[in-house]
Amino acid sequence: MIDFAESDKQSATWRKMKAYLKELLERRRGELELNKTPEETERLRGRIAELKHLMKMDEDQVIEDLLPPA
Repeated sequence: MIDFAESDKQSATWRKMKAYLKELLERRRGELELNKTPEETERLRGRIAELKHLMKMDEDQVIEDLLPPA
């Protein structure tokens, strides 16, 4: 995991990136409403999980995995 300095967390670049990730997340969630095959739905859910993970990179808590334990 990347270790962000406080200045990184408050930077204009990170705010823009996080806004972009949020926009992508909303688009992907909207796509879940469309008629998709089970495989497409699972792939889309994986992308959503990745976007959520990226958006949390500035939090102090380190997230080890995107997937819950089996």
